[in-house]
Amino acid sequence: MIISEKLSEHPQWLFAIVLLAITGIGLIGTANHPNMHMTSDELMESKKSARTIVLLEGCIILGCVLLDADMVYVSYMAIAVILCAALLCIAKIFKQEVKE
Repeated sequence: MIISEKLSEHPQWLFAIVLLAITGIGLIGTANHPNMHMTSDELMESKKSARTIVLLEGCIILGCVLLDADMVYVSYMAIAVILCAALLCIAKIFKQEVKE
């Protein structure tokens, strides 16, 4: 909550970080975790779904900003996307994925 309050005071930083997170999720898509062990078709469908969802979330955040919603709520939504991208990058860095 402290991070959310600080980022809501500086919306330009929040939007820059969330744009970077959306780009990261858009490029990576998803990680094929060993416990899931998806086939290549399932992996491609999962990547497509992840990209569609992150685009939708980005549009919702942008819509809330344009509708002048409270920045604390916008920052909560943005932090959720940022956390998702961070966890996805951590999974890639630690190589927690199945290679074909």
